[in-house]
Amino acid sequence: MDTDTSHQRALTRHIKHTLRLTFVGLIVERGVQAFLWFGVLACLVCSMGLFGAFSNLSGGVWIVTKTGVVLGLALMFGIGIMRFQLPKMSEARARVDNDLPHRPLQALDDFAATGQGGTQTQLIWQAHQNRMAAQALKARAKGPHLRLSDRDPFALRLIAVSGVIMGLLFGNAP
Repeated sequence: MDTDTSHQRALTRHIKHTLRLTFVGLIVERGVQAFLWFGVLACLVCSMGLFGAFSNLSGGVWIVTKTGVVLGLALMFGIGIMRFQLPKMSEARARVDNDLPHRPLQALDDFAATGQGGTQTQLIWQAHQNRMAAQALKARAKGPHLRLSDRDPFALRLIAVSGVIMGLLFGNAP
């Protein structure tokens, strides 16, 4: 019976670890999707600064430009905050469970609905639970599915990141 409980503890630890990693992946996924346009705008502003686009602006134009940039970044950040929804652990559990045959995580939480007193039924149920536990040990954490091409079909995010990289390499900002 002691090895049975140690196997149960190992299974529980494995499932919790897998679900935690998947949960973090869901947070990253939703964060990247929610703050995509904030990141694009921030990268574009950074690349413009690295190439010296703001260095020759006069006092009034500089104040108007700076105000517009700050307001734009604040607006995009606010939109990102409104769009971001913290995932639930049940969503992480469903994501992991959906990739496994016979959904073992859900099956391990089930209980026998009939035949509680029959020894044959209990043996069959225990065999089923053991098979599902073996399947659950195959569970692996699922990374984030970013799917940014749906939100940015023209790949502006790549242009913005390329601009920052080129600005870092070739920029002449003061």
